[in-house]
Amino acid sequence: MRGIVGDTLTPYIALDVGVAFGHFVSGGTVVVGGDTRPSHAMLKQAVMAGLMSVGCAVIDVGKVPTPTVQQAIRHHRAMGGIVITASHNPAPWNGLKLMQASGCFLDDEAYDQFQTVYQNRHQLTGVAWDRVGQCTEDPDAIKRHVDRVLSVINMPDVSHLSVLVDANHGTGCVATPILLEALGVQYTLIQPDGDGYFSHPPEPIRANLDAIVHRMQSGGYDIGFVQDPDADRLVIVDECGRYIGEDYTLGLCVDYLLSTHKASDSTVVVNLSTSALLHDIVASHQAQLIETKIGETHVTQALMKHRGLVGGEGNGGVIYPEVGWGRDSLVGMALLLKALVSQSISVSQWANRFHRYEFLKESVPVTASMNLNVVIQTLKQQFSEYRANHSDGLKLMGNNAWIHVRSSNTEPIIRIFIEAKTQELCRNIMAKVKTVMANA
Repeated sequence: MRGIVGDTLTPYIALDVGVAFGHFVSGGTVVVGGDTRPSHAMLKQAVMAGLMSVGCAVIDVGKVPTPTVQQAIRHHRAMGGIVITASHNPAPWNGLKLMQASGCFLDDEAYDQFQTVYQNRHQLTGVAWDRVGQCTEDPDAIKRHVDRVLSVINMPDVSHLSVLVDANHGTGCVATPILLEALGVQYTLIQPDGDGYFSHPPEPIRANLDAIVHRMQSGGYDIGFVQDPDADRLVIVDECGRYIGEDYTLGLCVDYLLSTHKASDSTVVVNLSTSALLHDIVASHQAQLIETKIGETHVTQALMKHRGLVGGEGNGGVIYPEVGWGRDSLVGMALLLKALVSQSISVSQWANRFHRYEFLKESVPVTASMNLNVVIQTLKQQFSEYRANHSDGLKLMGNNAWIHVRSSNTEPIIRIFIEAKTQELCRNIMAKVKTVMANA
């Protein structure tokens, strides 16, 4: 649930969500936290008021990464959690992410059940004065999260490494120093203030990352890390100042983990829009790859079902079930730093082992006249030599490229993802797809 603060997301909405979620979890304990956006306190107070009004005990973990909230839910054996974040959306936005007792986001069935409660929110009643829930602060949530990461990932001595971090005034400004200081790593934080006033657009894509790229090009650092505002996504810049792409975060982590486990017995789970890089890496280790619909919940469900070793999404999200059931930039950092030392390799050397695919992603607004079914049928005809997958919109898979077209879950747009072995092929396919959509 995301919106523009003061417009499509107000404290009244946050209050109603708190009331409805409190009823949804039957008045149990709920963990609340969020990113550093200026609207954090306003929305958090409203959410917590709604929860307490229906008898929930609230544990306030403050301004923390989303995966820290997930860890705290399990630590406190809470019935669920609410994270106040708009993730990579622009600064005027904020949102409310709902979590289950496992620390996972609500799956489709649970979310539908919550929506039924929320749609009937005006019929909901609060508890008597002597049953109103109370709020407890938990200032140690990030420290426990870091301890959990380091208890699972047995780290070598990485103190000789030098790291540059762009957390862009988000929760990474708070959490990342705790991790890196525990490791003894030499690090520089470009924007050290976690005040939510972003220095650049918050989505960690190349167009927004000139500052860290230029600093890395000046030399002196072994790796550059970029986090989104709620620090569940991680992007890498190599020691030469090359932004190597969001998919490489997951790809390199998967490559390292498969090299340290019995790969033939290991399963990796990704979503349908994840790069063919992951297919190449998993195949090179003779492990199993499973693809799911887009959305973290689908990946985590498949990880649970198949007892997967690792999973994630191609946007820089790494899910390592031994630590937790969510994308976690701190996990990604620890795995990558461990791998650099264990393999005695640089980031550029490591990334250059793999074929570099070209990737394009665009969004097209949904119009009243647009017919997605016509788009899908026309694309299947135009790319008849490609294999079709209908599990999440339409994915067409060819020998040298793939195309994925799907409706967004959060915005009235259709997303187009295209990856190909060459830039020319990628651009040509994108032009054909957009022509089809314009005429649908």
